[in-house]
Amino acid sequence: MKKQVIINLNSGSFEQGFSQVNINIYWINENDEINSHKVYCHFNQAPELPKNYDNWLKKYQVLYKYQRGFISEDNETDEFISEAEGIVEITKDIANCNKAFEYLRESLNHWLNPVKEQLEQELDIIADQEIDVVIRTQNISSQATKELLQKLPWHSWDFFSKENFTDVALSFSNSKEVNSISSEGMPLLPRPKRVKILCILGANTLGDSEDKIDVEADRRFLRKIPGAYCVFLRQPKLSELTKFMKEKSWDILFFSGHSETDKNRNTGYLYLNSEERLDIQELKEIISKSKRLLTQ
Repeated sequence: MKKQVIINLNSGSFEQGFSQVNINIYWINENDEINSHKVYCHFNQAPELPKNYDNWLKKYQVLYKYQRGFISEDNETDEFISEAEGIVEITKDIANCNKAFEYLRESLNHWLNPVKEQLEQELDIIADQEIDVVIRTQNISSQATKELLQKLPWHSWDFFSKENFTDVALSFSNSKEVNSISSEGMPLLPRPKRVKILCILGANTLGDSEDKIDVEADRRFLRKIPGAYCVFLRQPKLSELTKFMKEKSWDILFFSGHSETDKNRNTGYLYLNSEERLDIQELKEIISKSKRLLTQ
């Protein structure tokens, strides 16, 4: 029997806690009727969560720069670092990043444990049961708090057991909740729409550089995303990219390939192919124009 859990976070903060949280639980009974149950609870204070998230993000960004071959313009020394030393340094950064994420995961689960225990009692979970969990944050007044809630690794919550088909999604709009039954006999609950991703597989080499980016690995990864509709553009010309942007509305724009930041760090460039690069500001303009065209 499939169930859906909608967690509505209304007001609060990580410093003071979230006192007005209501959880709606939906399922279908033996007579094919929709049953619902509402639970009221609160999320405790968790001032360490924003700090642990920021700490992990900084560690990840350092690691990401290594992987993308980022070199600081401020580094004017000619100090030589051997390949062995570089491997040791990267290995150390990977360990630091993993450790920071573990702190984040532990603090997230510590914060959610009381809610987890309450949900387990209310749901009476059995093995192989399918449960959809939707986190709704649109009623949070603080934009910073709302954004952090949306960035947290909810998939690492211990509530999502391997024994059950449990999944999590974020809801950003004030969609209506269940009001009818589908032809399959399941509730028409607010579900995440199929995500449309425009995937740009740009230049994997740059000039005479031996640094080659494995864009195919990114393509294989994207194809495995459940429920995603992916369109791949291999080293497209700017005109081709612009055409695709204008013809259809996309949820996510993904780029894999070489990129760089200008000397003054005012903007960045994405290398679409061996001859064309796209300024980030220009990309923003293309996105804005596409939005206006698609809403006319």
